[in-house]
Amino acid sequence: MLRKLKIVLAQVESTPGNIDRNLDKIRHVVESYDGDLYVFPELFLQGYHTKDYIVRVALDTNSHAIGTLRKIAVDRGIGLIVGFAERASDGLIYNAALCIDESGNTYVYRKRHLPTFTVFEEGRWYCPGRGRISR
Repeated sequence: MLRKLKIVLAQVESTPGNIDRNLDKIRHVVESYDGDLYVFPELFLQGYHTKDYIVRVALDTNSHAIGTLRKIAVDRGIGLIVGFAERASDGLIYNAALCIDESGNTYVYRKRHLPTFTVFEEGRWYCPGRGRISR
């Protein structure tokens, strides 16, 4: 039997460098709109234009903030896709998409093609992703 999937595309502006405020914005969207999957913008969790501050606010997938997102997904029985700056176990930083399912399983996709022209300086701050979506 086919089931309709309600996707909420949250075109919300993040607050650069303020992870707690951005988590509050995610909570607000999830509480305000009925959906099965909530999709937030690229680098939403830390903000897009953080430049070298990204070194301080990049997160690994075991961080408190990611744990908070897992809890939101599990408690509400929803999926979340949230852009974030990931600090990998080797210390490299990636522009990544965090995907969490309703059971709390977490997957990460690392952006491969980083623009570095005009206002975009991703190649300066992030490593290009390689391989597949990881757990």
